[in-house]
Amino acid sequence: LYKAHIESNQPFDALILDLTIPGDVGGEVTLKEILKVDPNATALVSSGYSDSHIVANFTDYGFKGSVTKPYTKTHLLNALLDVFKNQREQSN
Repeated sequence: LYKAHIESNQPFDALILDLTIPGDVGGEVTLKEILKVDPNATALVSSGYSDSHIVANFTDYGFKGSVTKPYTKTHLLNALLDVFKNQREQSN
């Protein structure tokens, strides 16, 4: 899905990937595959496990931000704004 959006010039502004998807591939593995297609992908890690080493060190895994569940719309908005602000500052 991500690759199809890139190829159609309709990229996602950001992705929110949950670390744990019971019975399926989680956010860490998913982001590794996405970064092969788009090394500049903007992804936030989401987890209900605030003590996760991936959440604590999200940039080491290619994530640009994190949001711990449960989160409110305001918390999510602030996490996204922080990521976009940091990207804007790095591009200047």
